[in-house]
Amino acid sequence: MKKQYWILTGILGLAAGLRLFDLGAHSLWVDEMAQVMTARASWKELFGQVSTHLSPPLDYMLLKIFAGSGASEWWVRFPAVCYSLIAVYLVYLWAQKLANDQTAGLAALLLAMSPMAVAYAQEARMYSLLLMLALLSYVLAWLFYCRPNWKSALALGLVNGLVLLTHYFGFFMLLAETAFLGIAVSGLQARRRYYALLSLATALPGALFLPWLPIFLQQIKNSGGEIFYGLVADKWFIKFVLNAFSIHTGGEEGFWYYLYLMLMLGGVATAVIKGNRRMAGMGGMLVLLFAGFYCASFFKKVVTTRNLIFLLPVYLLLCAYLLERLLARWKYRQADVVLLAATALLLWWPLRHYYTGGRPDFKPDWKGASSYLQERMQNGETVWVFGPVTRATLAYYLDNDAAYAFTRPRMYDSDNRDDDLIRVIPAGGSRFDAYVKKPGYMVLPPHPIGDVYAAEKVEQVTVSLGEPVKSFKTQGRGGTLNIYRLLPTPEAQP
Repeated sequence: MKKQYWILTGILGLAAGLRLFDLGAHSLWVDEMAQVMTARASWKELFGQVSTHLSPPLDYMLLKIFAGSGASEWWVRFPAVCYSLIAVYLVYLWAQKLANDQTAGLAALLLAMSPMAVAYAQEARMYSLLLMLALLSYVLAWLFYCRPNWKSALALGLVNGLVLLTHYFGFFMLLAETAFLGIAVSGLQARRRYYALLSLATALPGALFLPWLPIFLQQIKNSGGEIFYGLVADKWFIKFVLNAFSIHTGGEEGFWYYLYLMLMLGGVATAVIKGNRRMAGMGGMLVLLFAGFYCASFFKKVVTTRNLIFLLPVYLLLCAYLLERLLARWKYRQADVVLLAATALLLWWPLRHYYTGGRPDFKPDWKGASSYLQERMQNGETVWVFGPVTRATLAYYLDNDAAYAFTRPRMYDSDNRDDDLIRVIPAGGSRFDAYVKKPGYMVLPPHPIGDVYAAEKVEQVTVSLGEPVKSFKTQGRGGTLNIYRLLPTPEAQP
């Protein structure tokens, strides 16, 4: 028991270090900024602003405590770190109840060093909260199965209600968990009482979600019930999801994808062979949910890898179970410690990839770009931006009281009206003409997501305006955020 205590303490310490490292080094990106700005609204305005997002309100409400005016990037991301650390502890408890101490230690280590878990622990978003609440729900579901009474039913129902108020995909988790508990009762004698308590645990989340239901329906109506960057049901669907579970970035499978996949499948097969119904049930639930999400993607693009983070602990638990079964064959007194150390060394490679360049390339250094502009701009000059993402992110960091004007060039409009400060004329897709009346800077984003500007126009801009005066590398695999100096042209003189 004492050894397991020190093992868990070491894993939690490692998890904390990985999540706190460079936590405030990078600027917020647009989704984080939107969540922070919403959390800063008054309580009366907060729910109205959340209704314009495609999310429930719980994480926005909790973030409000940390997102006061002037809060740093480190501070607004710190709650996600706390949620993620609690998740590591909960996966240990869950695996310990389903298996044994060795499996629990391996599962906790896998989650502590998971690039996906670390990535979302370093974002001021709701995904770490979803991960923590999902794991708390798994632990309470097991306690409910072992001791079905009104207290365990209320606790499970309350937590599942919080899951629904954190992310809408919690509904699928709740559906799978209820089905799992319903099937697991087949061997119990007091089934009628058990089903009554299970009905209570299932109804309570719906009752907690009911006040939010009208806003949820309005969000669905506004968005069309679809995410434009959601996954489609093709041959890459499962590969993309499982690759995210293993290394977090990259759409194509690689070594880590196959390694984790073999460990997971091996864990399921071992559970079936050994007659471990608990682990076999976990594997069956995982397969059925993946199949359901795949089928749903035929009709609507609603699935993204981050929305499925509540399945990550199940995936890693099955991997840990196989490793523990292999460990059991090794007759060495300190075999568990040696295996944990070897696993940690092996998992460092995908984490190193995440820290040194495996982050998405649509997260540039907006804070650095804003500081550069703020130091060099004179009153009355204009910041030219392309698309809503660039406008929103720069406006977050620039001084709102300064005399800066944010506008977007008219990309496909040949009219040179007097109120236009800049005109862009694509002639046969080969010419870029900019007519500027007021001096300033133009900011060209490195990624077309959320912006109207096409990546192939970068070369045309450079030909017309010269080399950028400043470039900021993105956190990810390539691309730069370019800033160009604009001076009034002869054609623009009155």
